[in-house]
Amino acid sequence: MANVQIKFKPTYEDFLTVGKATTYNKATIVLLVLMGAFAAITLAGIFMGWTAYNPENLGLYLVPHLLYVFFLLYTPFHLRYTARQSANESQETTWQVTQRGVTVNSRKYSDRHLWRAFNLVQELPGYYVLYFKTSRVKYVFTPKTAFTSTTQESNFREIVQENHGRIKS
Repeated sequence: MANVQIKFKPTYEDFLTVGKATTYNKATIVLLVLMGAFAAITLAGIFMGWTAYNPENLGLYLVPHLLYVFFLLYTPFHLRYTARQSANESQETTWQVTQRGVTVNSRKYSDRHLWRAFNLVQELPGYYVLYFKTSRVKYVFTPKTAFTSTTQESNFREIVQENHGRIKS
């Protein structure tokens, strides 16, 4: 099996799309819905008089729900900010994908990651995202447009599946 070399320069849209996909995954959406339902029920109970509470401690009931609303509004702005910052700092990157792992090279850095360092490989509509075992927040990605041919992409998929396992859709 041949090694696969991929060259690309991530753009703002790349960082934003992958950032949204990794932030708003299924587990996060379920958690947001549950938190929203809990907040609505609690606030309705307080304001409709269904829940008995000490007025001196009203803040203790409201703070968690206000933080939920704050972070719900803050997250999209933060995603755009970090995507813009990452795009401004991005450089042309070369991925060397082998049986041993993935080497990511740019002018400023070179990182070699063995396959055992990755917890999950996910295929998004326009990207492949490799998540590290140490933290689901830490990942590397490559756009599908970086592949020069469908053969190169299928070689990439074959190497990943052979050395890591299933690619999650």
